[in-house]
Amino acid sequence: MGRLRLHGLEEHVEAMKSLVRTMGGTPAQVRSHPITFGSGDWTCVVGEFENGSRTVMPARWRDRVSA
Repeated sequence: MGRLRLHGLEEHVEAMKSLVRTMGGTPAQVRSHPITFGSGDWTCVVGEFENGSRTVMPARWRDRVSA
């Protein structure tokens, strides 16, 4: 998927649906979040999948929703 810039919940949901389709309809299972941190409106999480691959998910939050 790469570095998509997602704005709001609907875009995030559609991007995740597309990702699941590329995996044959079975979503990857996140095994752990070994690194998490944040400051102000920003958070960042590293997700580690069952197969050992990782993804970085930075987000800016407004009104309790990723903006």
